Amino acid sequence: MAYPDRWKIHLLGSSLATCWIDLALTHAACRQPWLAQLTPAAHAALVGGLGALATLALPMLAACVRPRWPFEGGVSTASLARGRLLGVALGVVLSLLFRVSN
Repeated sequence: MAYPDRWKIHLLGSSLATCWIDLALTHAACRQPWLAQLTPAAHAALVGGLGALATLALPMLAACVRPRWPFEGGVSTASLARGRLLGVALGVVLSLLFRVSN
């Protein structure tokens, strides 16, 4: 798989994961009063932190367990991490825009 294709996959995948994390936190706010009392900025920071943890830490932990993929050669991990972090930022922005529009 070519580098731009992998970067786009990481960008879209991490933004989708961040939107799902926002959806889960919004759903859990009905049951947890401390989540319901968060300001929008604190909610966005929590979503961004959990999104970064999910998209950066989980793939590193999975790399310890699974064998190396045959198409991973030639791509730096720093560029993939930048794609994931940009996807997290995009996911936070999209979830905030969705929250404001509803």
